[in-house]
Amino acid sequence: MVNLFTTLLGIFRRLVSLSVTLAPFLIFVIRLHTRDLFFSITNLFLSSRRAGRVVPPGHPGHRGVWPKYIAPTIGSESRSPCPGLNSLANHGK
Repeated sequence: MVNLFTTLLGIFRRLVSLSVTLAPFLIFVIRLHTRDLFFSITNLFLSSRRAGRVVPPGHPGHRGVWPKYIAPTIGSESRSPCPGLNSLANHGK
């Protein structure tokens, strides 16, 4: 009988320890899903923007017009290993 009680107590301690360890992660997952659900429902009721009206006037990309391509000069500019940053650097003003 003592062995059964000791075993059950050990299992209970491990479950409590596991739940304390996983609590921050579970809270994060629940908050993330709640936020995602909120934005999904909100997008159903917000008005959609027409094509050509997503980027405000006066900003790069308005109506699909992007700044002219500027090739990198050798020796004077350092480039990133990230292709996204490099494409942003190539389309400066």
